[in-house]
Amino acid sequence: IGRPDEHYEFTHDLMRGYLSACWIVRSSPSFEVTIRILQDAAIWKLGTEDQDLVFPFVSSLVASASDLQHLFLFATEEPGIRIRLVAAILDASNRRGIPVGTEQSSKQSSWPSPYIGNDS
Repeated sequence: IGRPDEHYEFTHDLMRGYLSACWIVRSSPSFEVTIRILQDAAIWKLGTEDQDLVFPFVSSLVASASDLQHLFLFATEEPGIRIRLVAAILDASNRRGIPVGTEQSSKQSSWPSPYIGNDS
């Protein structure tokens, strides 16, 4: 929703990106399910413009610093196809003051590594 010239404007693409991110993050019963959804190859076939609409919302909706770190670890496992997710996570971490990808944040992580990148 934008507010140009004192009128409210509905931006369909942003709403679609937000609702998609809500489905990925908020509709999942656990963070592990969120990761499993993101492991689906279909999401990575989205065009870059669609990824740029969805992933900033995904990164912003991840509630805890620990989960944001885990999402970063997941995204950097395949940076070639997940680069837009990496960029969105880094932007969200900077805005929220949450370090990701650092040695200190990795030590704080208690993520069970068999779940990351496990396609079974």
